[in-house]
Formats: sequence, C-alpha cells, structure tokens
Amino acid sequence: MTIQELKSKFSISAVLNHYNIKIDKNNRTCCPFHDDKTPSMQIYPKTNTYCCFSSNCGAGTGDQIEFIQKMEKCSKHDALKIAGQLIDVPMKQYTDVPMEKLANEKEKLKTMEEIFAELQEKLRQNPEALNYLQSRNLNHEKIEVGYNQITKPIIKDLKNCIVFPLRDKENKIVSFYGRSISNNTDQRHFYLKDRTGIYPNYPKIEIEKLIITEAIIDAATLLQIQSISEKYSIISVFGTNGLNEEMLDSIKELKNLSEIVLAFDNDEAGNKAVEKYTNELKGQLPTVKFSKLDLPCKDVNETFQAHDENIFTHLLETRMLLSKVEAMDLFFSTEKIAEKKEEEPESFQFSQSTQSKKALNCQNPDQLQYNTGELLITLLGGISMNNLDRMRVTIYMRRNPHINAAYSIRQNVDLYQDD
Repeated sequence: MTIQELKSKFSISAVLNHYNIKIDKNNRTCCPFHDDKTPSMQIYPKTNTYCCFSSNCGAGTGDQIEFIQKMEKCSKHDALKIAGQLIDVPMKQYTDVPMEKLANEKEKLKTMEEIFAELQEKLRQNPEALNYLQSRNLNHEKIEVGYNQITKPIIKDLKNCIVFPLRDKENKIVSFYGRSISNNTDQRHFYLKDRTGIYPNYPKIEIEKLIITEAIIDAATLLQIQSISEKYSIISVFGTNGLNEEMLDSIKELKNLSEIVLAFDNDEAGNKAVEKYTNELKGQLPTVKFSKLDLPCKDVNETFQAHDENIFTHLLETRMLLSKVEAMDLFFSTEKIAEKKEEEPESFQFSQSTQSKKALNCQNPDQLQYNTGELLITLLGGISMNNLDRMRVTIYMRRNPHINAAYSIRQNVDLYQDD
C-alpha cells in the first residue's frame, strides 16, 4: 500500500475521533495546538485537511498525517506508522515507492545525473536543437536543458527532443520531459515511464509567492527573467490535467505561501484549468490568495517571443485576482488577532503626468501610455530582437480608476500585417 492509498483510507475525521476532538456543524473546532477559547480551526472533510486561522498559532494548514505529527510531536515516518496501526496496516506494507525499487534508487539517481550531463553536451554540438531553442527565445546558458540524439534504453522515447530534468525533494534528477523539435503536431510531448519529480525543482520552503505554468517551456521562459525568478518561485504542471499529488504535497508544505499566480494558456482549455485548479487548491490552502496572468498571446513562451521581457513586469502588476483569503470573521471567533491588511495584487502604476486628464507618457519607450481621464491606454512594445520576423505590439485599455478587471481589454496588433 502506498502512502496516498493509506491517506485515502484514513480520513481527517478519523484522526479527530482518535484524539476525541469534536467539531461543530460548521466543521470548526478549538485548535488543539494553542490556547484557543473560541473555534479558530476549520476542518475540510472533503480534502482531509485542516487550517488554523489564528495569528497566535503556527499550526497553519496540513493533512491528516501532519495533524498526527503535531499532536504526537513526531516525524512523518512515525505519524504514518500510527495511522497504519489505526486502520490495521503494518508499517512494512506501505511506502512512497515499491520496495523492490528502493535498492536501486541511489544508482538510478547517479545514472540520471550522468545522462543529463551528456544531453547538455549533445545540445551544444547540435545546430538544429540550438536553432529550435532560439526560435522559442530560450537561452541554454540560462536554463537547464539538453538534447537527446543518443539511444540509451532509459531515454529512447525522448529521441530528437530537447530535454528538461525533473527533480525530487532532494533536488536530484529523477525523470525527464522531452519536447520534440520536429514538426509532428500529433506527438510533441514525451515523458519517461513512471514519471516523478517537479520542474524545475521543488519550491523552496520559505517562499511566499508561487507561479504555476501550464507547460514546462513556459516555466523555463520565466526562469530566464531575473526580475521574476528573484521574486517568485516557479513550477510547471504537466498540462491542463497535470497537477498531481507530488506537486500538491510540495505546495502544501509552503507554510509562508501567500499567493499562487496561475500562468496558463490564453484559450478555453487553459481558462477551464485555471478555474478547476483554483477551486481545488482553495479548499486545501484557505489562507492563500489566487490570481492569474492575462496573457496577450496564446501562452507565456509565445508572449516572450513577441515582446520584450518587461511585458511580464506589467502582466504581474496587473494580474487578475481570482480568490481572496478567507476572513477570520467567517468563523465567528472573538479571539484577538493582529490586524493585518490584505495585500492585493499590485494595481497598475503610472506616473503623475498620466494621472492628469489627456496626458501622454513616453518615459518608457516599451510602455507608452495615454490617459483620457476616464480611460488609460497602454501600448506595450518591446519587440524581441531574437524574432525580427514579427513586429507585434499589445494595446491594453482599462477604465480609470482600475476597479474591476472585467473593465479592461487587450488586443494584439502585428505591424507586419497589411489588413
């Protein structure tokens, strides 16, 4: 039995019953981890998670195993053992990976590191692969990427692909993602069998803001932009249905996380995925707010091909808030807590000259602004020097002042087109 199977058989309600903790009709209870006179802990039976909303408590958010850890002040291993005993499953019967794989795990990780070093060298020697990266505005000197033209059995399915490493919690390479450089539109994305790991790595435990992209190439694109990678942690899911348990567990461990920014494709599938993941994560991370990037092109990478990197600064400044943090007063608690003003996504900032009626601001040649008083019009240029076959600009218009994201519009204009 795997750990996930164990969790599926052992609910948060069973944990509370074991410790004789009662919840009210609203699934609230007094937090057992601090002196709580009124209910400040919310229980979420559907997701088997909990969250203490008191600022006087460090319990935060967790699942049923983490609840046992805190109650017993023990390791995760011991908490799993206790959970197994409660449902009569011996410890030896469950683990993160099948037992027969554990003996070869160390050798496998070493092999993966060696293979990727070889793939990186093959990339530097292959003009076709380098040209493909250049066409996607990706710099192999700034990101970890290789090219597979070799025939080792372990990566034979990734032949003729640029290859990105997936890493585990210890930052070891455990698998690969391959993107074909051919024009075969039917099959372009490849993974190894029994895929594990996260791209580019597990988010650091202390981070406060996390960007989640729909595709690995989109995450690689943002990693190249220093002003973003310094302020945000970035990970990628594996497509619109690719948010897996490993990613969820890594996100739930981020105790300082305050915001998740979703950077999915600007199409119907991407928008549906944003809605789905926001609702899914919101139940497990009630203290985190959610926002999305309103991309002017189809996806992050295509936007980077058409524009200068400064456009992402603008997109982050004007990101759309999807879900606010749940307020304490929803739980009718009278416990005194430190009053903290919720930090909203930064509103669009412009100089004092543009605040006056009918003002033109040309201070930034990549971001021209004209203010009519009731309407702020921004022309985003920053033509990418790597793709001079395109001269695409974005016109962004919004009501002034900016009260609701619905009162704004973006439109792409290709200056090479005659129509």
